[in-house]
Amino acid sequence: MGAPGQLTPRRTPTRTVMADATAATLSWPRLALLVASRAYRASLLVLVAVALAPLVLGWSSYAVRTGSMEPSIAVGDIVVAQPLPEDTPPDIGRVMVFENPAADDGQLLVHRVIADLDDGTYTTAGDANPLPDTTPVPRDAFEARGVLLAPYAGLPLAWLQNGELLAFALWLSLTIAAFVLASDPSRPRRRHKRRRPLAVAAAIGVSLTLVLAATAAVATFTGTTSTGSNSWTVGHFRQPYVSAVLADRPYLLHLLDEEQGTWAADSSGNGRTGRFTSIGAHRTPGGLPNNHGYSVHLGTAGRVVSDTPAIGAPDTFTLEVWFRTTTTRGGPLMGFESSRDARSGTNDRQLAMTPSGRLVYGAWDAPTVKTIQSARSYNDGRWHHAVLVANNQGSHQVSTVYVDGAPVASDSTSRTSYYTGWWRIGAGTLSGPGTSVAAGFDGHVDNAAVYLSPLSGARVAAHYAAR
Repeated sequence: MGAPGQLTPRRTPTRTVMADATAATLSWPRLALLVASRAYRASLLVLVAVALAPLVLGWSSYAVRTGSMEPSIAVGDIVVAQPLPEDTPPDIGRVMVFENPAADDGQLLVHRVIADLDDGTYTTAGDANPLPDTTPVPRDAFEARGVLLAPYAGLPLAWLQNGELLAFALWLSLTIAAFVLASDPSRPRRRHKRRRPLAVAAAIGVSLTLVLAATAAVATFTGTTSTGSNSWTVGHFRQPYVSAVLADRPYLLHLLDEEQGTWAADSSGNGRTGRFTSIGAHRTPGGLPNNHGYSVHLGTAGRVVSDTPAIGAPDTFTLEVWFRTTTTRGGPLMGFESSRDARSGTNDRQLAMTPSGRLVYGAWDAPTVKTIQSARSYNDGRWHHAVLVANNQGSHQVSTVYVDGAPVASDSTSRTSYYTGWWRIGAGTLSGPGTSVAAGFDGHVDNAAVYLSPLSGARVAAHYAAR
């Protein structure tokens, strides 16, 4: 203790002085390296958590080592999949994990389901493959559905499986170095040296965990390819267009991918199956360039009509369909009628094409007939995206026709009637003052949807952009 009246200097602990000195002398390059190492370590720990978490939930992780699903799912990505309940059918357009029907050794495929067939089997395809898988997949072969994608997380395992040992060794060395560098540089040098073996052991342990978490799945995973992403995502497990449509909750959605038969599946999830009648041809080339699928050729009398009980005609709704035609006879594209026959006693809410190829809405028998019509023709043999949005305004409707994502006609239109009936695609009734005749649409149609709400212009454009 000092003399009376004098203050005794407070001693600063040696460790604190050393920490301050270390922080003060830490250069910018070293600081940047420290931050990068810790960020890498944190990312790797997250990948380990994602690889292990499915095991707790009863899910599975599948590391991809082929390119048959690129660009949606790349080599080295990990697909986290949820077991598919026995009473749940595979979703059309969704990425599924299933046993390869063309092999007898239990191989698993991670491909997209693109169609269900009348015999209860399904057609699948890799996004990168020009043709679908040749062997239909039975329902009991499906094991799980993709729910989460972890980009690059399976690369180390893919390197090992594919014999790329140099790449794996470089990655492991980088990981060990990152864990060592990420340790606290402010600690005394001797203690820091004692921590290095722990950092090395942790790096090796984390790396092995990441590799082993999906080993069983990768050992049985295969794919057929003829030819990434850097964020966690669930969006790639459905085709982009289907995802955009389902986001707006359609009343029904017919992808029209069926190989043959009577029934058109409803991919909205609402179970509103359609019935094919007098179809010209199934499985003609589809209309969406970046979404694998097919269309149907309606021919002169083909139609798809809801096979549900009759419903009340809605006042506000949206119709959506892709079409391609060169017809000079025109005809109905989509509409609502009082029967499921070739011709009905009552019909309206119909989007049709004129003989000149223009799209028209409102051309039905009403006290005051008021139509809207596109300025140009679309019977040019190209695929077009048509959307009709109708808003009830009491005594009339305010309606807008969109083509290829943009509005082409908008105004008030003929008043609709209330009755019970069915939605249909293709052939139906063309009516006007004192006339009513059966007519068909001689063209191809694809991805038809009905909504019981008005889509905004932004959503219509988003659907078209997802093509």
